[in-house]
Parts: sequence; structure tokens; C-alpha cells
Amino acid sequence: MTPRAREMLQAYHEEMPRWRIALRRDGEADCQARAKVVDFDEAEIVGGIQEGKRKLLVLASGVTWSDPLREGDLAIVDGAELYVNTVDDQRRRVDGTLIAYEVTAGGR
Repeated sequence: MTPRAREMLQAYHEEMPRWRIALRRDGEADCQARAKVVDFDEAEIVGGIQEGKRKLLVLASGVTWSDPLREGDLAIVDGAELYVNTVDDQRRRVDGTLIAYEVTAGGR
């Protein structure tokens, strides 16, 4: 990990709430990951994000499965089971190191 990536990871740990969500996948033990629910920006809303969807920033270090987070996984947020619709593992990389997943999730 580069010094810049280490610095960004530290910043995410400091700024991200200590709130944890559960991640669930068939055949795997649940993961407890630090995450933050964030609002969609205007461009995303105009671009077709449906009402009731949530954007989650999930620290990559909390995903302990052998495979990365993916569409079809479940996120348990405040007791609500949300279906993971999309996973972006490129936007929040620093020097090739994945810091956080950007996830769109909604009701099942």
C-alpha cells in the first residue's frame, strides 16, 4: 500500500461513523463492516436512481469473504434487508488500493 493510500484509508476510518452494517451472502458467514449511508447527488437522481434506493459507502476491509462484494449480496441496514443492486469498486481506489465500495441497494 502506498503512503497516499494509507493516508486516505486513515481519513476514511476517522470520518466514517462507527456504524456497522451486516453483509450477507448465501453460503458465507455474515460480515460486519463499517459503512455510511450517503445521499445521491442531483446528477444521479436525474440519471434514473429510483426512489427508495440507498447509497452505501462500505469500507473494503470489513468485507472478509474470499470474493469481493457483488450484486445480489444483502446489506442489513437499521434492521432492513437491502438487496445490493450495484457495486462500484473503482471509484474509491487510491493508487490501486480499494478503500471502500460504493453500493446502491434497495428493498427486496
